[in-house]
Amino acid sequence: MFAENLFLLPNIQWVIQDMVGELANRRSLLVLLPRQIDAGLIWESLRRELLRKDFWVEEISLTELPQEQQPIAFLLNKLGWGRAGAAIPVEPGNSHSLPTLPQVLYLNGFDKLPLPVLCELMEAIAWWARRSQSEEPPMCQTALCLIGWGAPALPYIPDGDVRLAVHWWWGIPTALEIHFLCRLINRGKGLDLVSRWREDVLPAICGNDWGLLEYLWDKIHLNLEDLTSELADYAKTYGWTPDFLDELGAKAIADSHNHFMGSPPLQPAKEHMNLWSQGVLQWTPEYGFELHSSALAALGMQESVYHRFWRGQARLILPIIDQMRLELCSYLGKLYGKDWPLRWSQPDSRDDVEALRENPMNVQWGYLCWCLDQLRPLNSAKRWLPLVKDARKIRNELSHYRPIGFSQFKSFWGKAEKFVETISPI
Repeated sequence: MFAENLFLLPNIQWVIQDMVGELANRRSLLVLLPRQIDAGLIWESLRRELLRKDFWVEEISLTELPQEQQPIAFLLNKLGWGRAGAAIPVEPGNSHSLPTLPQVLYLNGFDKLPLPVLCELMEAIAWWARRSQSEEPPMCQTALCLIGWGAPALPYIPDGDVRLAVHWWWGIPTALEIHFLCRLINRGKGLDLVSRWREDVLPAICGNDWGLLEYLWDKIHLNLEDLTSELADYAKTYGWTPDFLDELGAKAIADSHNHFMGSPPLQPAKEHMNLWSQGVLQWTPEYGFELHSSALAALGMQESVYHRFWRGQARLILPIIDQMRLELCSYLGKLYGKDWPLRWSQPDSRDDVEALRENPMNVQWGYLCWCLDQLRPLNSAKRWLPLVKDARKIRNELSHYRPIGFSQFKSFWGKAEKFVETISPI
């Protein structure tokens, strides 16, 4: 359900097309992923696009690479261009039976190699790229493609070159795209209350971790404490213990609030590579640099976790609350006349009085609640006082950066629906 919709997201489509472009230009490609991203999923999407464009693609597993054999010799032998016992290719003029070469050779599983072998492999990729510039076969005819977890390779990553592109999976997808992904997954099922809640709250919690999105999909309605516990449990699946996170320097990122300083980064900063590769550090254009919500939960930073809940809820609920205020003001104006807010009483604040004289729709929740509770001329509308009290309480909570539970929102929503259904003929 999630994977089939994931590659409909614009940024992921653009990234895949960018990779295709690199390989089409005969640039070998190294794609480094954070821990949560499945390399097989990315490769399958890239492979499908390459085949759609009639590329000849071959794949070999690096788990077959003998530790005593040099990676270059292994690759050349796999392509049928190797010399026995040598890490140099056969001279083209010396053989009339050399096999035709694929345009793309995918090397699967580099992140599972022993570190000494991985180091040699990274050197081999750089060598391959340099030799391809001289139009020397087979290097100039076959672009290598490697996709995998970045953490094991961090000490050995070669520099990008004319014939070597290094891509970091960073800032993909955006929080807005996670919102869109929720809508895609839910299409054809109607936009019920839980779906509305998911679309705004989950992107604020998940950042760009679609694995967490899937994990929380049927749990998002839980109360705040239980949802925080679920985030902590998710952290355990990746071994994000407090000690491990402290070793990575996660607390310094968690305590930082300068998320929007500077231009959007093309890749993680050098000092943040370990955090990024473990999946602990995220970046989105909506929220900037952030520690993963599950890492915050694992560190016991409840206030920071609750702030993530709040920012998603505020986006959803505050416009609804204000729309309900306007509906109530309009309803009371039709029942009692437009001057009802000042006819029998006045707010304590002079500014509020002036605002009401200017526009009777400027009634605030506190005064609206008092009027329905205290003014006898409004008794016929007093049945809506529970709705007004709920809305006022929720608005006050969110205005003070405190999240609410789904059950509280559901209760308000039920009262609001009943109000709208009742007054619609008026």
